[in-house]
Amino acid sequence: MQAPTDNLYKFLAIAGMLCFIYFFFDFNKRSDDLEGRLDVLTMQQAEFLATVDALTEWADQSTKNITADLMAKPTAQELKEAHDKLVKARDEVQEKFRELKVVNAKLNKSIDIASETMKKLNNMAVLYNIYKISSLLVAIFGVYLWYFRTQKYLDLKEKQPVSN
Repeated sequence: MQAPTDNLYKFLAIAGMLCFIYFFFDFNKRSDDLEGRLDVLTMQQAEFLATVDALTEWADQSTKNITADLMAKPTAQELKEAHDKLVKARDEVQEKFRELKVVNAKLNKSIDIASETMKKLNNMAVLYNIYKISSLLVAIFGVYLWYFRTQKYLDLKEKQPVSN
């Protein structure tokens, strides 16, 4: 296949159509990529909230267990063992909360970035629509000029009888 270099009007028609297709698919690809990113962030946020809920439930249950154990009038040895377990559990929970603070900060920043990107994409939608319409008009104009200034006369020339 050869580029339509024999006629500027054909070139306009094809270039306009290629630009239209590019702008159409490029915008849709950007939009789909951003929607995919937002889906991932939504899942991460749900996972984060579930982890916080699980830790909260664990803390509530631990508090109830400690209260029940204290009501049973434990011995000094049992209190010492319970204290050691509680210190170990507290350290683990504090470490988990430190990790969750980092995850929360990253998640919030990612959501902010995605929101800014969505705003930019919405602003670009107007520009892309202008580009699509312009390139489509160039394609239509090229087809019109190609047919009425070139092809119409070539067709008439082919229809004329060959004379000796």
